[in-house]
Amino acid sequence: MWAFALLASPFLPLPTALKSAYSGASSTGAGGGAAAQGWLPYAVPLLALSYVVMNLVFNISILTLLRSVGSVTTTLVASSLVPLTIAAFTLPLPYLEPAVLGPNFVVGASLLMMGLIMYNGDSWRALLGKSASR
Repeated sequence: MWAFALLASPFLPLPTALKSAYSGASSTGAGGGAAAQGWLPYAVPLLALSYVVMNLVFNISILTLLRSVGSVTTTLVASSLVPLTIAAFTLPLPYLEPAVLGPNFVVGASLLMMGLIMYNGDSWRALLGKSASR
């Protein structure tokens, strides 16, 4: 269904919409914009570019992992990245208030990580044994 909606949408106003979005995020708009001071107007394109680059790096690393270890382990690793990312946002980051995690998150993340360790424990021990004997 979304493909038909995409085909029906006109692409002529796209440059105008992108210009409007950029001017709203930078200080070139009529009223200034949300980031009308300092270095932030110049960082808006860099933030979008860094998101695209990090997304490409993540997808390439997941595909490399899939090719080397298999789909089950790749799924477990990708699902373990969600609680690790949430835990990273509890750190004091600029412009973000640290999130407070409840006990349910800690229990769920611990169960997920223990499952990953138990599922791959034998292969990790064999891999560590090979690297230690070198």
